[in-house]
Amino acid sequence: MRKLLLTTSALVAATSLASYAVADVSVSANYEWTYTTASTDDTDTDGDSYGQVAEVTINFSNKTDSGLTVGATWDVSAGAASDEESLFISGGFGRIDLGANDHAGDAYAIDESDVISEDASYTPGSATISTSSSVGLNGDTNKIKYTMPAMGNLTGAVSYQDSGVAGTTDEVSFGARYTMDNITLGYARIEAETASGTKDSESNNYGVSATFGATTVVASAGDHVAAGEDRENIGFGIKQALDGGMHVAFSTFESEDAADRASNLDEKLTASHAEIGYSIAPGLSAFLSYSNFEYENGGNSTSIDDDGTLTKLTIKATF
Repeated sequence: MRKLLLTTSALVAATSLASYAVADVSVSANYEWTYTTASTDDTDTDGDSYGQVAEVTINFSNKTDSGLTVGATWDVSAGAASDEESLFISGGFGRIDLGANDHAGDAYAIDESDVISEDASYTPGSATISTSSSVGLNGDTNKIKYTMPAMGNLTGAVSYQDSGVAGTTDEVSFGARYTMDNITLGYARIEAETASGTKDSESNNYGVSATFGATTVVASAGDHVAAGEDRENIGFGIKQALDGGMHVAFSTFESEDAADRASNLDEKLTASHAEIGYSIAPGLSAFLSYSNFEYENGGNSTSIDDDGTLTKLTIKATF
């Protein structure tokens, strides 16, 4: 009996190891340390601060005898039990993702912040103004997403999030990109409505990116309409790669909420960002950014006028 149990256990272990052997598993991680000094009119954000972000991503995939690829992604950020996790099935029909990840439009939006390696956005006070021309397209909530197979130079995806609770918001998002040589056109949209079918909000992003040797240029526009909000966004960015693992980049952005335009009370944010990046060694980079912004609350009683600058140093390690 003992020999039988040992033999059976060995067979089970061998079978398990064989199963793991046919699966591709990859683990990656990154860690960011930041130092930010802010000079703003808002005393809640004015001053110096240190920050850190750590993230680990595990990917599993396995190709079946039928030709389907089945896999999963698990993304964990420091301080959170889980950031993103999803199951995917892909084949000649495209790819289906099931789980918590970004809306479909997020991967297809093109905006001015694409040329800035580190997040340079700033939301003044408690304002609800947009901070990029692709507002509202990210959100790690449970959803179903379908990505179509590439049709020549055209790619696209659509996703649906069902809150499952009466009276709460369901969301539909889709996006597409079309590439012609060195030029890429992008469009992304997200629409939210309550279970009763009442539209809560909608956001659109239109962008174009062009690469000329070591230079990348981006132009974008967007809009966001919701109850009491009618935002119009526009942005521009340029990035230049330099010798020695360096780059310089600049972006500018403007968002205006025209909901109160008839009363001459437009809420408006104008922001510019400059960045220098340097690859110190494989997997280790440093970024120095400078941001200048001007915000007018336009009569919004929940926020205050806020002007200022932010200087940020980031050290990033990837594994």
